[in-house]
Amino acid sequence: MQRSTILTTLTLSSILLVPALRAEEAGLGHYLPGAAASFIDALPGKEAFVVADAFIYYHGTAGATRPILFGGELTLGAHGTAYGDTVVGIYETPYQLLGGNYAAAVFIPYLWMEVKGQVETGPLVRNVRDTANGISDMLIYPVMLGWTNSMDLKYDLRLGVYAPTG
Repeated sequence: MQRSTILTTLTLSSILLVPALRAEEAGLGHYLPGAAASFIDALPGKEAFVVADAFIYYHGTAGATRPILFGGELTLGAHGTAYGDTVVGIYETPYQLLGGNYAAAVFIPYLWMEVKGQVETGPLVRNVRDTANGISDMLIYPVMLGWTNSMDLKYDLRLGVYAPTG
């Protein structure tokens, strides 16, 4: 009885909160398509300080089937290119928590972006271009826990915090 009451309360609360949810950054998240992680990203498994550099490139097109706003005006064709270079610093401490090695990290990304499009405003058609670059939102991991089992399989748990620095 109590379990069903809790489940009903959680379900109703979730449904009521949906209208309050908003997409961030006009629907963009903190990732680019193709920039995914794998098991290679696991912690070293012993005390270490790691500095890495991750470079990404992405090019995308929005065509006539999906009109978009570009510079506050409607466009039927746009091309966007993004280059990103992220410096990563990870320190895995000699300490353990819940049986896993404790680590902390910071990711500092720098982005270059360019968008080109053909904007149609009534009878006028013109080509427009916009660029931007700078430090993007930093990602801070105050808590990272990494485990290695007997078969040398590494897995971890990360608590990430996005700092709106960009």
